[in-house]
Amino acid sequence: MVEKNLERSLLQKRTLFLIEPTTFRVHRRPAQAAKVAFSTADTDTDALRGSRVLDQNKIGISSVGCPCTCLTWSQSASKLNYIRSESDIEQAWPGARTFFALSLTGWPTSLPIERQKHYLLVAGIHVVGRDRVWL
Repeated sequence: MVEKNLERSLLQKRTLFLIEPTTFRVHRRPAQAAKVAFSTADTDTDALRGSRVLDQNKIGISSVGCPCTCLTWSQSASKLNYIRSESDIEQAWPGARTFFALSLTGWPTSLPIERQKHYLLVAGIHVVGRDRVWL
């Protein structure tokens, strides 16, 4: 089942859920996991970053996007250097659909108490085409 409302899914504090982003952008960071910012039908991660409702529920979104912990995506994106956004995927695999498996982290106890929240991360990026499934 693909979730339609990102904010509602976050407020339910689901441990893993799937969304189909309408747009996304990948920010590479040397020696660290890439960060992914994205939009869904109802909102954008940039807009949610300042949400008081999420903040009150101890849910945070990192700056510049959510860390992508999917090792397969990182390795594939390194080999296919041009894969940075949904338009790059569309060019590589016409008609493909992209889905994100999202998760919330546990409590980062190393942070000060006021910054201890569940943070959104991208656990997997799945590109599904007519002839190919790329995980």
